[in-house]
Amino acid sequence: MKNCVSLFFYLFLVLCETIAFFYLKIFNSELSLSEINFLVLGNIVCSILFLLAAVSPFFLFFKENFQRKIRQLLKISSFEILFLAVSLLISFKVIIVKENYIFFYSTKKILIAFFLSLFLYLIICKILFCFFATKNFLVKTRTINLYAALFFPVSFFFFFLYTLQRLDAAKEYYSFRKKPADICVVLGAAVWKKDKPSPIFYGRIIKAKEFYLNGFAKKILLTGANAPGELSEAKTAYNTLLRLGIPSKVMIYEEKTRSTSEQILLLKKLIENNSNIRIAIISDSFHLARIRDIINYYSFEADLLASDYVLQWNKWIYYRARESVALFLFHFFGI
Repeated sequence: MKNCVSLFFYLFLVLCETIAFFYLKIFNSELSLSEINFLVLGNIVCSILFLLAAVSPFFLFFKENFQRKIRQLLKISSFEILFLAVSLLISFKVIIVKENYIFFYSTKKILIAFFLSLFLYLIICKILFCFFATKNFLVKTRTINLYAALFFPVSFFFFFLYTLQRLDAAKEYYSFRKKPADICVVLGAAVWKKDKPSPIFYGRIIKAKEFYLNGFAKKILLTGANAPGELSEAKTAYNTLLRLGIPSKVMIYEEKTRSTSEQILLLKKLIENNSNIRIAIISDSFHLARIRDIINYYSFEADLLASDYVLQWNKWIYYRARESVALFLFHFFGI
């Protein structure tokens, strides 16, 4: 009877953690429960991990020292709840975090990602603990910690390979003369001194110019906020396109969004107000996989176009490595 009570209490905690985790992910994504797509990669993996965390203690039920083992699992769960609670308090602004940006991520989102990573790490530790205990393997806690930590580099490497997908739809426009997009969207990127677009950003801008002049877009939407003391990304792109001969009447710009997720969410709201609108999004080839996944997550459609800017090898590795981290944060935490 005592074993059953302990197991039931453990399952109740896992259920509460699962609900709180997905609620936080939905909150970070600014979605409602009815809008979330559970068939995307991150949601599938997280669901499997929570299911394994719930099911694995059953295999220990008839083993020796079940009470001692379930107490260890409950001890780990107490830390999970702590990390999850801190993430929730930061998200709901109960804990106030000063808004600064590091590598284009707000300090608030970095802290949420840090505590949720610890939470996810402990979930994996519990699964491994149950697995080794079921097999009667005598494994030290340090070994379990090491195996659990491997989840993160393996995930980053997977997402690094994931960015190698070819998703550029430009050839379809040029080869088959597809119906022009109503709006061609240029996602913001770094602005250099004297309000000049960085080479990567300039590559996107040039692609938008070419796309418009070839009759494949009716209007151009420029996105991106600004760093303190700088011109916004959107206004920089607007000024550059003006100098390149694109008329102001075909350009729209917004200066509030600070991340790819925010920019895609903006497009989702635009489509909700104009259901028949056709959108083409311009960015870099390494960026398109994440854009595609965010679009799928928000459940709408858009064509993806890669700029023609060619990265040097060191930059190629750097941007794809950075993108793999961004894909991890999006898929697992919705940020």
